[in-house]
Amino acid sequence: MVATIEALIQRQGHFEAQAITQLSFRLARLQDLPNPYNSLIPASLKTNAERAVAESLWRGSPLEVSLNGGIGDHLEALAILIPWAQLHGINLALHTSKSRGQQLSRVLQDHPSLELGAPAGLPVMALRGWIRDHAEINYSPWLKPEAIEIQPQQWLCCWRAAGAGDRFSAHCRSMPFSLIIKFYRQLLSNSPLTIIDLSDWQPWEKAQLSVIGVQSHDPSKGDLADLAELVRNSQVISIDTALAHLCAAMGYPATILLPVFADERWVELHKPNNSYGRWLRLERNIHFGDWRLSLDRLLGILLNS
Repeated sequence: MVATIEALIQRQGHFEAQAITQLSFRLARLQDLPNPYNSLIPASLKTNAERAVAESLWRGSPLEVSLNGGIGDHLEALAILIPWAQLHGINLALHTSKSRGQQLSRVLQDHPSLELGAPAGLPVMALRGWIRDHAEINYSPWLKPEAIEIQPQQWLCCWRAAGAGDRFSAHCRSMPFSLIIKFYRQLLSNSPLTIIDLSDWQPWEKAQLSVIGVQSHDPSKGDLADLAELVRNSQVISIDTALAHLCAAMGYPATILLPVFADERWVELHKPNNSYGRWLRLERNIHFGDWRLSLDRLLGILLNS
């Protein structure tokens, strides 16, 4: 299959650019290789990034950067951009959608050099590519809670990904309700716990969780500051979703469950010198589409800890 995908990529004239990009990502994921974004950035964008950074450094003007993707993508990008900008004395003007801006505004209020505005400016992937070409990429915690008060009997969990831009990826990362309610029942049978579930379950599924004492919480009812407040008082278990990136941004310990063919970004993210490597413990699934063994292993760890 790898050879077939590589051959298709070489025949670029027969495919739309977006299809070629998706195949490149999938091939990296299949072979457990680093993210290929940097090699896919057009030369013109790299030139624009070079000029924008030079002008910001020379004139002291804000560097206009356009963020995109889900809120997890925003948090991941900020883990690079904020430490890099602080190191070089650069003011960042971040541009994103109105809804993303509302989610981010309160957690960014302690960073006066950051501004939020409508989508515009240098695409964030072009700036990341420039940083990667000129320095080692380091992901660092930038969202420091007032105080961390981990309650050993309170758990915050997320088992489903929204994946508005890639439904197949969201499906591969998410877990079926039948396995999760079984997991909760076994966990609760050992000791009384407060479990808060952030997953977007169906109403009847949330009703079943309520019967066994699991609280359902919709994070979209608040912003990232509200979610960070929940995080700092809880033990955290999550799949590859925004909650994982929030924990890395906070420098907060969490257990993250990844599918067999995880997002290729984790090859870079989970290096020991990065905030992801220091704070997130990864549990990698070994059977495609079947999470039973992973959950059994995690349950054993939790019951014996």
